[in-house]
Amino acid sequence: MFTMGMQTNLAIAFLIGMLIFLWFKRKKIEFQRILFPIIYFILYRTKIGLPMMDRLAKKYPKTVRALSSWGIYFGFLGMAVITFELLSSLIKSLTQPDAAAPVALVLPIETGLKGIIAVPFMHWIISIFVIATVHEFSHGVVARLYGMKIKSSGFAFLSILVPIIPAAFVEPDDKEMSKKPKKQQLAVLAAGPFSNMILALIAFLIVSFAFVPAMERIVVYDGLKITDINANKEDSSVKYPAELTGMKSGEIITSIDGEGVVYTVNFTKVMDAKKPGEVVQIVTDGGIYYATLQPHPKNASKGYLGISGEQSYHVDTTLPVLYQKSFPGFIWLSELFMWLFILNLGIGLFNLVPIGPIDGGRMMLLAMVHYFGEKKGTLWWKRLSIGLLALILALIALAFIR
Repeated sequence: MFTMGMQTNLAIAFLIGMLIFLWFKRKKIEFQRILFPIIYFILYRTKIGLPMMDRLAKKYPKTVRALSSWGIYFGFLGMAVITFELLSSLIKSLTQPDAAAPVALVLPIETGLKGIIAVPFMHWIISIFVIATVHEFSHGVVARLYGMKIKSSGFAFLSILVPIIPAAFVEPDDKEMSKKPKKQQLAVLAAGPFSNMILALIAFLIVSFAFVPAMERIVVYDGLKITDINANKEDSSVKYPAELTGMKSGEIITSIDGEGVVYTVNFTKVMDAKKPGEVVQIVTDGGIYYATLQPHPKNASKGYLGISGEQSYHVDTTLPVLYQKSFPGFIWLSELFMWLFILNLGIGLFNLVPIGPIDGGRMMLLAMVHYFGEKKGTLWWKRLSIGLLALILALIALAFIR
C-alpha cells in the first residue's frame, strides 16, 4: 500500500513535523539528559486525558480494582518469564550457532543490520502511539482509583541527537504514591504492562479469528518466493547451491523432491530434514533445478541451499472485482494488527524486566525492600538491575555480530 520510497518520505515528514512542534513549544519542554546531547528525552507536559482517567476510575471502580489486582500477579509472573527467557537466550546464543536473536531493536527503517527489525513506518508510528497511550493511560486510571494525584500527562520524545521515537507519559506524584500501601503502588506500576498484554491478546484474537480466515478465502498460496540468493553469505567468493544451479531471485519454489511446499512452513520442514551432500530436485515457476546441498553456515549438520524467501500468494481471480481491488488495504490492516500484537507483547514484557526505573524494576524494588529491608533490599535490587542490564546489552550485541 505504501512503497519503500513513500515510507521514507513519511518518516522524514514526521521527523520534520516533530521538530517544528518542539520549536513552537520550546518554552514548555523539558530535557531529561542521559548522555546529552547524544541520548536524551524531551518532555512536553499537558493535562490531556486526566479528566477521562478520573471518570473511568469513578464509573468502573470494581472493574478497575479487579484488573489492577490481576495485573500485580501477572506483573510478577511476566517478570519471571522474561528474566528466564533472557537467561536461556544467552545460553542458546552461546551454544547454538543458528539460534534466533532473542533481542533486537525495532525501528521504522531498513538498515540491513542483523540486530534491527524493520517495521513499515505507518505501522510503526500507529503502533507506538497506541501502545504508549494505552500503557500510560492505564497507569493514570489505576492511580486515580487509589486517590493518587496525577501531576501531568504529556508527550515524550526519545532523542538520539534528534527526536526519533515519540512516546507518552503520565506523571503521578511520587511522594504521595510512596505513602500509599505497597499493593496499591504495585497495582499502578503493573497497570501499564498488563494493559499492553491485554491489547496484544485482543490484536491476536482479531488476527486469528478475523483476518486469517478471511485471508484463506481471498488468496491462493503459490509457494516460497526467493527474495535473496546467497543469503547470509559473508565471503563473496563462496557460491551456494542455489546460485550454482542458476536459480534467480523472484522465482517461486513449489516443490522439493516431489514434496509440495506451497506454504513456507512446508519448505522449512522439508529443508530441516536434508543433510549436506544430498542432491535435491527443486521445482520453481522458472524451471527444474538439481542442487547439491552444502553444510549450513551456522549448523554444519544441516543441508543448506543459500536462499531467503517469503510466502508467495495471489488474489483469487474468481472473487468480485471490488474484493480484488480492496485487497491491498486488507493486507495493510492485517499487518497493522499483527504488529500491534508483536509490539504490545514485546514492549509489555520488556517493561517487566526488573531493571532500573522501568515498571518491572520499580515493582522488584518494592518487593525486595518489603522482604529484605530498605538497605539490603535496595543493595540487592541494584545488583540485579546492573546484571540484567549487562545481559540485555550482551544479547543486543550478539544480535548485531552473529
